[in-house]
Amino acid sequence: MLKNFTKFLLSISHIIPPKKRDIFIGIVLVLFIAIVLTITTGEGLHFNYREGDIVTEDIKLPFTIEIIDFKKTADKESKIREETPPVFIQDNTASIASKNLLKAIGNLIERKDLDKDSKINQITVLTTNIPKKLLNELCENKNSSLIIKKTEKLLETVTSKGLLNFYPVSYKTTIDEIRITDPKKKRSELFLLSDFYSPLNLNLKKEILNLFPDTDESELKIIIELSKIFLKPNFIYDLKESANQVENRLNSEGPVFTTLRKGHILAKKGDIITSEHIKLFKEISKRSSKGFVFSLWGVVLFYLILTALFIYGAWKFEKRIINLKGYAWVFILFTLFYFLLTLYISRQELLLTSNLPRLLFLPVIIPCLVLPVFFSIPFSVFSLTLLLLLTGFLVQNDILNQVFLFLIGLTGISLRDRFQKTSKAFWIAGFLLLIAQWIILIVAGLTQYFYLNKIIESLWYSGLNAVFSILISFGLISFFESVFNLAIDSRLIELSNLNKPIFKRLLLEAPGTYHHSIMVGNIAEAAAFEIGANPLLVKTAAYYHDIGKLSNPDFFIENKDSESMTKKENLPNPRLYATIVKQHLKDSIEMGKQLRLPEEVLDIISQHHGKSLIKFFYYKALNSSKYQDQTIPKEEFSYEGENPKSKEAVILMLADSVEAASRSIEKPTFNRIRETVEEILNSKFTEGILGESEITFGEIQKICKVFINILTGVFHNRIRYPEDSEIENAEDSIKDQK
Repeated sequence: MLKNFTKFLLSISHIIPPKKRDIFIGIVLVLFIAIVLTITTGEGLHFNYREGDIVTEDIKLPFTIEIIDFKKTADKESKIREETPPVFIQDNTASIASKNLLKAIGNLIERKDLDKDSKINQITVLTTNIPKKLLNELCENKNSSLIIKKTEKLLETVTSKGLLNFYPVSYKTTIDEIRITDPKKKRSELFLLSDFYSPLNLNLKKEILNLFPDTDESELKIIIELSKIFLKPNFIYDLKESANQVENRLNSEGPVFTTLRKGHILAKKGDIITSEHIKLFKEISKRSSKGFVFSLWGVVLFYLILTALFIYGAWKFEKRIINLKGYAWVFILFTLFYFLLTLYISRQELLLTSNLPRLLFLPVIIPCLVLPVFFSIPFSVFSLTLLLLLTGFLVQNDILNQVFLFLIGLTGISLRDRFQKTSKAFWIAGFLLLIAQWIILIVAGLTQYFYLNKIIESLWYSGLNAVFSILISFGLISFFESVFNLAIDSRLIELSNLNKPIFKRLLLEAPGTYHHSIMVGNIAEAAAFEIGANPLLVKTAAYYHDIGKLSNPDFFIENKDSESMTKKENLPNPRLYATIVKQHLKDSIEMGKQLRLPEEVLDIISQHHGKSLIKFFYYKALNSSKYQDQTIPKEEFSYEGENPKSKEAVILMLADSVEAASRSIEKPTFNRIRETVEEILNSKFTEGILGESEITFGEIQKICKVFINILTGVFHNRIRYPEDSEIENAEDSIKDQK
């Protein structure tokens, strides 16, 4: 199954764009693990009974559980349905049409040129809803026009107040409000039911006499009949929305739960299993299996939220992590590991039943030791805070214990510089962290309990926790560093060891390049210290940045004597030479991959020339008679790499250019060195090579000062020491004087 799933995952991943493929695989990995955990932990309590079976022995609950109380829930639902106000929509369309029709009939009644039969015929054309007997009575009445006007007035009065088309009798006497919605104005408000007319509370006779007290019986009868025909409701009952209101309230309030204690008898021996028993068994089985699953899915969702917050933290504190997928994978896998380990520990009986603080059993030391090795201090603190939130979420820690956990975490991170250099320093830092944890636990013990035996027991468990955490941390660091080949300090120290075979080979085959690389590394390291960049990273990149010259060491000026290179006949074809110079960058990257240099180091090497112009050979080409009649594109004499992005890449570019240029200064003085350095830095700005980097102008000025100080010291003038013969002559001169 796992093999097939892997094949399916790989086949699907090819559809995803390469830049997003790692993110896709990471998300699928997390979800797959969550699904596996859900399946493997979802077993609940089962009852092997069917309806009609006889219970052979008492059925008791083996644990305390909370289930739905079906009877109380049904009573609650019934009450909610009775109390939820019904919904009506305001719609005046029918009432307005009815009023207009009645007005048209009134106009026909008032016409003097029509006899009674003609009026009846024309009214019948307009509507067939009026009985002929009522039409005859209306037309024969001498006050027919007045009757129509009174009816119109009655209709206006009733609809102005509001006439419901339905009275909510199903709500019994508990309802005293209704909800009115207006689709046009998109609003919904509650009103008192008594403020509206309805088919049950509308007394037409009473309303007519209130409006027209002098109305006689014959007119009253006709007005009532006409009103029954032409009076149309303008507030229509919305059955669907009324049902939605009830459903929403039921969902928001939820069912009524009851707690069944451990040992509760569900059915006694000899009882016959009924449908009610089956319903109860199903609910217990569902709750016992799904309760933990639901909480587990909550934890998985919380983990995904933490991952999103990690991306935000990376963007905020350490943007390079977004661009280097190895670091993203380290954090995803590490947090997943920490999540699973903490989840496993949180489910252990010892932690659930112990009276000791839960922080004693949690592996909080692991992120303290692992995170600072791969990430910066601000990002490590940010990530530690998120992981402690996850820890508190899993084990339901109290606030005080969270504070103690956070203090332990900060202590571990503060030891970053001690434990990331060598393995020995790592173990020393781990021991110091254990001592710090003991001190914090003693303080925690004194604030929560004053029993000496409990404090000693706490120190014992915390010691075991620390030892295992340190061992796990060491294993995780080694695993991540070897698998993802990351530029952590211990790895960079190893790579920058000048006793490595590659450097010995460089010293023998390309001695000028070797000394150039060492010098570039030294001045680049000093500049990185000055602006707060990573000195060890840029120094390591500097050592390896020109190893590609080993492919053709004799083609590069630093590996030749100056006299042979200045002779015109020794200068090769400028185009050919530019191609060879550009090729050394590709060769350096290829050799770096063979040496398993970290991706960060390779990026710096690939960017240390950017797209800069190889000015020497471009100038030679421009002045060569061979190319006088040709257009010489600058692209042929420009490097094909990316412009520097990071501060370290910028430092290496500037250090490389400055060190090389300083070799050509005749009689190097402070002013000449300063002018050369400033000219090179200004040219990089002018070419726009530094436009994509994150370095600031103020940092460039600091780098400039460092370069000038170091190069001035390297090329300083020294006093000439007298030779032995000169000393002897001076001694003889003194003797002669005596």
